[in-house]
Amino acid sequence: MFQGVVVRSPSQKWGMPLFRGLQWQRERGRWTGGDRKRRGEVWTLVRLCLVSLADNMKEVWAKDYANNYLDLYNFRYIMGPFSLLPGELVEELLSVLCSQHQASRSSLHLLLVPQLRRLCLTPCSGLVTTPLCQAIALRCQGLLSLDLSGCQRVAPAALAEVVSSVPRLRSLALSGCQCDRGVMAAIGRGCPSLQHLDVTRCQSLPPRALLHTAYLPTEGRYTHRPLRSLLATDIGLGDGGGDGVGSAVFLLLALPNLERLEHDNLGEACRLLDGLDFWDWDGFAVQDGFPTLGEAHTVRLGDEESQGVEGGRGEWEGGSDGKGDKGVDGDSGGKEGCRIGQRDPSGHLTLRLKEVGAVHCGDLYSLGRLCPGLRSLLVLCEDTRKLARELGLWAGLASLTVQYSGSLVELLPALERGGHWLSSLCLRGLRINCPASLIGLLRCCPSLRSLELQPQSPPQQEEEEEQEEEEEDPLSPPQNIPRLPQLRVLTLSFLSDEPQRCPALVPWLLQGVLQSLLCGSPLLDKVLLFGLPCSMDRVFRKVLNGRPGTSGVSRTASPTPLQNLRELSLAHCHVSTDTAQRLIAEHNRLSLLDLSGCWGVSRADFTQLQRLASRKSRELVIQWS
Repeated sequence: MFQGVVVRSPSQKWGMPLFRGLQWQRERGRWTGGDRKRRGEVWTLVRLCLVSLADNMKEVWAKDYANNYLDLYNFRYIMGPFSLLPGELVEELLSVLCSQHQASRSSLHLLLVPQLRRLCLTPCSGLVTTPLCQAIALRCQGLLSLDLSGCQRVAPAALAEVVSSVPRLRSLALSGCQCDRGVMAAIGRGCPSLQHLDVTRCQSLPPRALLHTAYLPTEGRYTHRPLRSLLATDIGLGDGGGDGVGSAVFLLLALPNLERLEHDNLGEACRLLDGLDFWDWDGFAVQDGFPTLGEAHTVRLGDEESQGVEGGRGEWEGGSDGKGDKGVDGDSGGKEGCRIGQRDPSGHLTLRLKEVGAVHCGDLYSLGRLCPGLRSLLVLCEDTRKLARELGLWAGLASLTVQYSGSLVELLPALERGGHWLSSLCLRGLRINCPASLIGLLRCCPSLRSLELQPQSPPQQEEEEEQEEEEEDPLSPPQNIPRLPQLRVLTLSFLSDEPQRCPALVPWLLQGVLQSLLCGSPLLDKVLLFGLPCSMDRVFRKVLNGRPGTSGVSRTASPTPLQNLRELSLAHCHVSTDTAQRLIAEHNRLSLLDLSGCWGVSRADFTQLQRLASRKSRELVIQWS
């Protein structure tokens, strides 16, 4: 059924019968690629064929391969039906196998074909071993994207072999792997086109090993690679803090194309770089063959001056993609004509960074001076006054995440200053002691497309007080609650040990805020609610009855609520089967309904809801436990 082919010369491989599938791919590419995305019926047919193919792989092709070829790792290519499929169909077939839990070692080996351009093995990370990675290195040398996140069974030597065999690689994810100094050295030597690298949670990776992404100590030169995104948090456990700070400073200096950086010592590195006060860590990696921070700083400034004189692409603007100092989106970046990656006329260094990981409030000033084009920011807030003062540094800030253990009321001054332009806001760990602060939050951020709140669970009320509040629930919510007409994603989670008990909030006011958001946001695509301390039956009854709860807007003038909703989670909320049935019966695009932990829905109710969705011919997945 299969034929093993040993290929010892790279020049021989393109003449073998195995690659006749590539010509078929070019001839059929218009049907398999573009048209199927425009015509829903073709996409459905392709998907059904791949599902059928996945169902038969175990008993036919995978069985034959396991019996005859699985342990013969010297076979570079395996001739068979999958070598004739276009690469994008092989990628989708692999996705089908993983989603249906049908992936096996044999099926993975069968799908390692030369035409693959993107390979993600994270969903089946438990099956990924050193021999499989050796097969990837032999068969998939044309990969552009490789994701091995969570593949902890792969030895560092095998990881190094893989990254050394894929010179065209642009995206590499090794999060949680056994990545070490040798792997980073292999990345530095073998991946000149790399633009995205994720090595988060690699505990055996020392921070100074990250310098291999920018400098080759064996050759004594900088790599000049177009690396734009580097994620390197929670690495090198047990290593000294000096290495972390020094590596962050070096990366900021030696990788001028960086637009996204997540590093545990990023904030401190920006403060030291802004004040040129990094000399305590100047030679932290000299013993490994790397230059000092002072030398890296001198080289950076020298290259910027040469760029300014010549007016062309300089040494530090390099990269195999030929885009110069343009970003991923094609924009030149900068602020008021200042070229990103260079000094402004005052002599101050300006970085290209647009998205950074967690920084403390004390480092925001230096971050703002170095990175005026920042678009996304995660702040570990200790002082709301500093946050309010420094948020004004970025007029173009679009996404903000704040981790704060204080009250929401204390954050409102900062949001009043910087929240008007935000399109995404995430607040974690705060307390909502005053429910009216939710209304203030909506007023501060009228342009939000994504809102996520993960507050602390407040103290519990007495049952008598809760019952009294329920009785005082008005017929309609307050009339002054603002809307968020551009909102697409809403997440509200009360993480509590007893989510079914009502915390000390005013339930009717929380209901009013929810009604306003659900009715006044016609573009809502995803709503994720967890452990809310109010009745979801009341909320959705008023929403579906067309009562938006805002003044000055008639029912006929308002768009139909939830008409674009695709995903709804009511996990651990107070909701009944009647409300769930009505949500399924509505004319919306609902494809996922999560009722996990909802004590008001029994197993019999769950079965009834599934039958209702089936009768309405809805491709709806209902989750319940």
